[in-house]
Amino acid sequence: MGRLRIVLNDKQQQVLRRMKTVQRVLGETKQRLKEDPRPVFDGIVGDVDLPYGERVTGIGTFEFVPVPKGNTDEGPMSGLFGDGSSGHTGETGGTTAKEHDEESSTKKTLLIETHDQFVRQDFLRTSELARRGVAAQSFERPAALRNDFHLKHHQKQGVQWLQTCTRIEDRRGVLLADDMGVGKTLQILSFLAWCIESGRFPDLSRSKPPFRPILIVAPLILLETETWEKEMKKFFADQGAVFGNVLPLYGPELQGYRRKDAEGRENIVAKPILNLERIQRNQVVITNYEAVRDYEFSFAYCQNGKPLWSVVVTDEAHEFKTPNSKISHAMKALQPDFRIACTGTPVENRLLDMWNIMDTVQPGLLGSAKQFSQAYEQQENNTFASLKARLLYQQSNAFLLRRSKAEVLELPQKHEHKVICLMSETEIAKHMSLVDGLSGTKATKGKLDLLHRFARLYQHPKLLDGDGDDCSVSELKTQSSKLREVLSLLCKIQLAGEKAIVFARHKDMQRLLARVFSSEFGNRNPVVSNVGETHFQQRGDFERGPSSGT
Repeated sequence: MGRLRIVLNDKQQQVLRRMKTVQRVLGETKQRLKEDPRPVFDGIVGDVDLPYGERVTGIGTFEFVPVPKGNTDEGPMSGLFGDGSSGHTGETGGTTAKEHDEESSTKKTLLIETHDQFVRQDFLRTSELARRGVAAQSFERPAALRNDFHLKHHQKQGVQWLQTCTRIEDRRGVLLADDMGVGKTLQILSFLAWCIESGRFPDLSRSKPPFRPILIVAPLILLETETWEKEMKKFFADQGAVFGNVLPLYGPELQGYRRKDAEGRENIVAKPILNLERIQRNQVVITNYEAVRDYEFSFAYCQNGKPLWSVVVTDEAHEFKTPNSKISHAMKALQPDFRIACTGTPVENRLLDMWNIMDTVQPGLLGSAKQFSQAYEQQENNTFASLKARLLYQQSNAFLLRRSKAEVLELPQKHEHKVICLMSETEIAKHMSLVDGLSGTKATKGKLDLLHRFARLYQHPKLLDGDGDDCSVSELKTQSSKLREVLSLLCKIQLAGEKAIVFARHKDMQRLLARVFSSEFGNRNPVVSNVGETHFQQRGDFERGPSSGT
């Protein structure tokens, strides 16, 4: 009956102090804390059991890095894989440094193991087990694939590779890095249909809800054009019936799934505010990266002790290539049974882009960011042989699969034509005004702002002072020599009965072009894309016809 002394470490003492602060609360506050005690333990929740994946360590604040805009220079992708392909696309979907500006010390986020400096042994051990050799599985054609449609040979190989990898016990995910135009979407949908039919993920293949659904994350423009849904209906029997209810969970639809008792934004209340039970009535959920970022507590939640998702597919996965960005952390907080990252440009600016994508799909495989950079980015004349070996490149159980169009498709030779557009006197005057400003500006920021204005001028003069929405189509044509030349080219393409895709750098220009094209060519729902692979990848019919870029 003597005295027992218990020695607590600093963390434990802090938890105990937090417990004492709510030891005698009563009434509504007591009931609220019984239902959700996490706000009391802000910043030290890692010492309390959390209903999130194994990579989540707590809830608190984090200083996220801004996401830089991608450049259009050729990246090292072609050197890595030796296929001569360009690795040049810019950031698509509109994720910029502004996401960082919105963060403040009062907003809460899921804290994760970043793997900046080191990786926990559990992840290292699992990634080693995931590299185990396995016999290549035979291709299993999904029954739901339309009988009158046959996958190309390379597409069968892609589905076979996915079917093989998902049978490796400790394999968390893969990166499908096929070149644009090779048909990544169709390969993934064929694999997902097989997953549902085969019962590979039992909680996905239930006869009735609740399911642990497939989550497809893509840039907003692909959601607005219903790229994934159209492929489901086009290539699979009964309008894609195998995929069951497909829930578009973004925009107004997303707002409709907020819980009625939601008390505010997730980064304020630090808990899920979406109705997860309603979400689990669907086998496929499609959303955008910004939704996963803004509702990370909901998307990463473990419902009834299990992660919410069976499979997570990330289209245009370079959207989360930047380590310690808000979107990157939100993606890493998810813990599905299997991940498929999908992008034709896993390396845009530096090799660390690919490290971050791989650290999401198979944590620990490429070590920490520091180790990876020292091993591959800081070595001169690196042949990447060791990196390819680490990824099991070109093996049946590879972590990464990449094929170029030249390897797998019989396409006509590509011809590039540079079209010269003579500027009008007004355009020249605007140009010279910017030149004078550039020569008279010493500050770096001022010069960058002027370069941005140059880019807008070269898209359309009206973009220098606005978005052109207040101008008629006739005025827009009159004021831009480049726009008139593009319209002339498109008329020739139309007369030849061929197709074209037009790329434009700025969203204002995309809207302007869509309005002009609708007026000139009739209401045919023109699609204008930002610079990148987005629509070439998704629409193979454009590959064989002439194209025009602005």
